[in-house]
Amino acid sequence: MPTFKILDVLSIELEWYNWNYRNSYSTYLFAQMLPLPDQLTPVSDWKENSLKWSVYAKRNIGDHFSVIGQIAYDHMQLERNVFMQNESYYGDAMHKHGDWAWLLKIAYGL
Repeated sequence: MPTFKILDVLSIELEWYNWNYRNSYSTYLFAQMLPLPDQLTPVSDWKENSLKWSVYAKRNIGDHFSVIGQIAYDHMQLERNVFMQNESYYGDAMHKHGDWAWLLKIAYGL
């Protein structure tokens, strides 16, 4: 997208992820197998939030520094502990209305 030399990169991403099941690879990590379709349990609130999005911007300052920012409602994967079962769960961190994340980075490249 044109940014009229204000930014070096501006990226907008939209994705329609129309799936009734959690986006998780926990079963594969801990059982070394992919779940079969009949082993999956639909999640009632998952399909309601099928539109994923991200806005990413980057500005280089001189030859070595960059400022990078991102706002997103996407497939960010985090390890979360499920304390009742004493196990880890890997899956999308954002799947409810109002969930989103932002980040701001300053990078130095040699």
